[in-house]
Amino acid sequence: MSAGTFLLTFDFEDWHQLVYHQIGRPDWETGSDAFPEHVSSLLDLLGELDVSATFFVAGVTAERHPEALADVVARGHELGCHGYEHRRVHEQTPDEFRRDVARCVDVVERVCGVTPVGFRAPWCSITRDSRWAHDVLRDLGFRYDSSLYDSPRTP
Repeated sequence: MSAGTFLLTFDFEDWHQLVYHQIGRPDWETGSDAFPEHVSSLLDLLGELDVSATFFVAGVTAERHPEALADVVARGHELGCHGYEHRRVHEQTPDEFRRDVARCVDVVERVCGVTPVGFRAPWCSITRDSRWAHDVLRDLGFRYDSSLYDSPRTP
């Protein structure tokens, strides 16, 4: 019996980087040394299950853990963009957002030679007030966006 088709995505982000940044640590970009091991374990499981996924990459995490990102690509998974600093879209200006996303794309291309065609906003933060983000994404060459999620926290 076939399990059917489903979509599986992960955010390639180091939780420690995000928390350290939020609390203002000057060394926030260092994150966790355990991150590559966690990614490898996840990739092993996906391989055992013969499942591929899309990984939406935070640029700061790609710079800190380039080998882990290269492993994602080597194992045949798709890469998408998740912004460089993992900032909420609706808290940025259009120009700030453009620079942040373009910086992430540059890092992903430099680290593993892949140009992401999909985007997911941190915290699914493209809101009714930041619909302009779709124009920016289109201008930057993205083919799809996986950010829309209507919830009580992010309308």
